Amino acid sequence: MHDGELPPNVARVTLPVTEAGNDFADWGDDHDAVDEFNRRTAEAEEALRRRDEARRKDREQARIIGEGVPENPRIDVITPDEMIERFVFLSDGSRVFDRTHPMHTMVLADAKNAYAASKVKVAEEGAFNKDGSAKVREVPAIEVWRKSPDRLAVHGMTFNPAAGEFCLNPDGEACVNTWRAHRREGACADPQIIVDHIRWLFLDRADDFLDWLAHIEQFPGELPHTAWVHISSATGTGRGTLANVLARVWPGNTALGLDLQQMLGSGFNGRLSRKLIAIVDEIREGGGERWNHAERMKSIITRTENEINPKYGRCSMEFNCVRWLLFSNYRSAIPMADSDRRYEVMINDNRPKDLGYYKALRDAVNDPAVVLGFAMFLRERDLSGYSAGRHAKVTSAKAQVIASSRSEVAEAVIGVMVSNPRFDLFDVETLYAAAGVEKTRNGRGPAQIAAAAEEAGLVKLCRKRMNGNLTTLYVRRDSVPEWIERAAIEIPEEKVLTVTSGQSKQW
Repeated sequence: MHDGELPPNVARVTLPVTEAGNDFADWGDDHDAVDEFNRRTAEAEEALRRRDEARRKDREQARIIGEGVPENPRIDVITPDEMIERFVFLSDGSRVFDRTHPMHTMVLADAKNAYAASKVKVAEEGAFNKDGSAKVREVPAIEVWRKSPDRLAVHGMTFNPAAGEFCLNPDGEACVNTWRAHRREGACADPQIIVDHIRWLFLDRADDFLDWLAHIEQFPGELPHTAWVHISSATGTGRGTLANVLARVWPGNTALGLDLQQMLGSGFNGRLSRKLIAIVDEIREGGGERWNHAERMKSIITRTENEINPKYGRCSMEFNCVRWLLFSNYRSAIPMADSDRRYEVMINDNRPKDLGYYKALRDAVNDPAVVLGFAMFLRERDLSGYSAGRHAKVTSAKAQVIASSRSEVAEAVIGVMVSNPRFDLFDVETLYAAAGVEKTRNGRGPAQIAAAAEEAGLVKLCRKRMNGNLTTLYVRRDSVPEWIERAAIEIPEEKVLTVTSGQSKQW
């Protein structure tokens, strides 16, 4: 009872029909009909509540699996020699890293208390008993480990799936690597139901998406240059179930249900630590920061390193291995420029399948053998035709998102550019006139035009005097190399589309 329509035991509520129609006021004294209506309405509402609660629990369980449940190991009584093999001293913050439990790190003071039961007898230097034997005393084993020249010590922690247990972080500092490869062992079951579901969600782009997923499994340390945006106008199609699958394929390395706007706004990105994939349930940028956030996302997708800034805890430097999968119900999901090369876009307006389909799918997701089978499917998939560095494909779906993300002012600027193909240069007064934006010193006009020009693919070139007036010139992005040097010398006025030149067309 997780996707699709109402549960099978809940009938849809149908109003009693009277001669006067279906109007509630015409029921008169038919109290039995009213009671029946209220009863069935309450049943339907309760069934939907239970469904939503079950979905919430599923999402929360998958989120915990994706993050990796911190292993709080039983505090064993261990010797200094065992500590030397198991612990690593981190000089950044005087912390103790447990190699057998990579998610379990304590500051040294806490480790001393945690392992207080681990003691060892040592001889007191220069102290002897009456019989001449050396005096011994019990000391904490962790103190012996701390003072041992054989203990392992590095600067801090980092994350790099392409390196071994010890490596350098992006700043060149010696660190312990928190990455642990996923062990694919045990009995596999046929994952075809998951593969078929992906093919239903991604239609003609399914193989591209499966290649992208397989690249995570086969080359976790190699970051591709693209992210995926999946748009569906319908809810309950099973995208959340797909996210639950991926959290189980890469437990501990999946950021599920990430609030992207909150992360970008606050600067706290602790959930990206140790992650191979981040999944955003709803990405619909709004407000004045939408283009600023979009520009930041472009760099986040492809940058080589992440400075991890948790809300609570120490900052660290990791190699960026985070792939992004963004879900939305809106074509205006995220602002995209015509020149975008980062986002692969899929739009699927199919309605949800029947309840039996989703029950079978959910049962498969909860079967470790099926999940392992899907992981092996990805591991063994042929990627000879896949390139991690290729640009996103230009498709009709992507064109819809680009068109939906444009502002009205940007559309007006684009209209001027399309209507005047022989001009590469446009003065800002032309853009104001075309967009119908008022030019005021303290108003929003300049900012609107600057943002719209960028959306439309124009670049601010220089300030020049045209027809006796000092104005700002914009150039088509593709023509920047041609005009950048000429701008410092002279630009013929006949090469610029201006309002007063008499060469501009009606827009």
